[in-house]
Amino acid sequence: MKLLKFELKRMIRSRVLQLSITLLMLIGVLGVILYNIYYADIDDSRYLLLSLYNSFTQFIYLVLAFVFVSVFCKDFQNGVYAWYEQLGVSYSKVTIAKFISILVAVFPLLNIVFIIANLLSGNHDMNYFMLTVFCVNLNIIYIIALALFLSVVFKKIIVSTLVMYGLYIFFNGLNLWLFGLFNPTDSNSLSSYYLGKLLNPSQVHYSLNKVDISNSLLCFGTIAIPLVWIFVLIVSSTLIQKYRRR
Repeated sequence: MKLLKFELKRMIRSRVLQLSITLLMLIGVLGVILYNIYYADIDDSRYLLLSLYNSFTQFIYLVLAFVFVSVFCKDFQNGVYAWYEQLGVSYSKVTIAKFISILVAVFPLLNIVFIIANLLSGNHDMNYFMLTVFCVNLNIIYIIALALFLSVVFKKIIVSTLVMYGLYIFFNGLNLWLFGLFNPTDSNSLSSYYLGKLLNPSQVHYSLNKVDISNSLLCFGTIAIPLVWIFVLIVSSTLIQKYRRR
């Protein structure tokens, strides 16, 4: 707990926390604007949740990638991890504290926005509300896990950030061709397709429309795919760091 408080104080002193909250608010405003442009004429309150989901998942990746990477990477560059080890604090404990500190910076505001949007829109489909909130939270954890993995691999902020953007473009194409199984925060991901398909059965996807997949299987994949990626990225990050320490 002391380590987590210390990392949160570091985020506040470095303005990372304030910047993250400000950017999240701007992304939320953008989601509302996009809803009013594209979906306001449709008599379905759930479209506001879908618009917020798409905005938060895609733009948190694109806008906050540098912020998340810097939280992990700058301590490699500045030798802070070595300083922690001299104090008897393991790398894994520091990483967990950093991971949780980012979640603390993002999750409260993110979920409050969805709750307010659900109340103001008058949506009564609680299953859809819960699914969008659960998926957006999973996707944010995926983004943080990817930032951690790239930070461990490259240890430099600029390189890790550029690779993260490059992967977004690369996975965008793979999602189109390979049934949305890659980056879950992408607009071509299986989760985005399924959440859109629940509201509009004629939702189009280049590869997913070519196969007959039941809604139950799509729902399972929407939840399972981010979980698998999170597990793979975190385990890979741990194994790489352990290998380097030998």
